[in-house]
Amino acid sequence: MSVLNRISFEEIKKTAELVWLDQKEAEQIAMEAFEIITKKSNNYVFFNGRASKCILGGLFYLLGLNHGISRTQKEIAVQLGTNDVTIRVSYRRWLKLLPEFVLKRNQRRPHS
Repeated sequence: MSVLNRISFEEIKKTAELVWLDQKEAEQIAMEAFEIITKKSNNYVFFNGRASKCILGGLFYLLGLNHGISRTQKEIAVQLGTNDVTIRVSYRRWLKLLPEFVLKRNQRRPHS
């Protein structure tokens, strides 16, 4: 089963709408998240055994920072029904998987 079969665009969009109440912001984040996941979907080790909300939580955190519509790790965790440590671990894994991902905001890594 591929990652794309497991995490559909509809699921990504619904999850983004939990975090960003603004429809436009949620759709923007969902589309970019889907694009990134599509490009990296062959990395089964990265995705294997992880719940979609954990995978998406870290990615949403990074994308929110990058678009200037950030939410705290705690806010994302509460909306997704997980905890901030899960979000922190996930975004750090995303940064390792996406070394080309550069945060536009101050061109630095987010604080833990």
